[in-house]
Parts: sequence; structure tokens; C-alpha cells
Amino acid sequence: MKIRTGFVSNSSSSSFIIKREDLTELQEWAIRDHIDFARYVLGMCSDQAYSDEWAVEETSSIVELSTSMDNFDMGLFLEAIGLDSRKLDGSD
Repeated sequence: MKIRTGFVSNSSSSSFIIKREDLTELQEWAIRDHIDFARYVLGMCSDQAYSDEWAVEETSSIVELSTSMDNFDMGLFLEAIGLDSRKLDGSD
């Protein structure tokens, strides 16, 4: 798994690729509905703070998250739902 964070001209983009085997069913559900889960379950964000949803693409083996405008702190969210940070930086 890898993380890419960077800046390209005037826009920022971020992405995460997570192996499905590293996610629980609840974590997968939380990622799919990350704005509402963060707001209503974790109390992480207000209506104004995070209006940009991340794109969530899924295959049988990975979940890929990406955004071109990083207004939602996905790294913090993934930690809040209990995803081991070692799974986010590619180490096992």
C-alpha cells in the first residue's frame, strides 16, 4: 500500500491505497460514507468544514481513495476509525 500527497501547480491532491485484507467490514463502510460517519459518529467535522467528498474506488483486493481538493483530513479519519498507520505508509 502507498500514500501519495503532493502539490501540482495551484491545486493539492492526495490519495491512499489500502489493501482490503487490512480493513474490517465497519472500516470499509465508514470509508464509503466518510463524510457522514465523520460528522455523525465521530463528531469530527461541521457542515462547513468538510464539504468535499473523496472518490472511493474499490476492487476485490484494494480500496483507493483520492481527491483533488484536500479539505477532508482523510489521514486523521483513517486513524480515528482504527486503521493501523503502519498500513498507510506501506510497512507491515
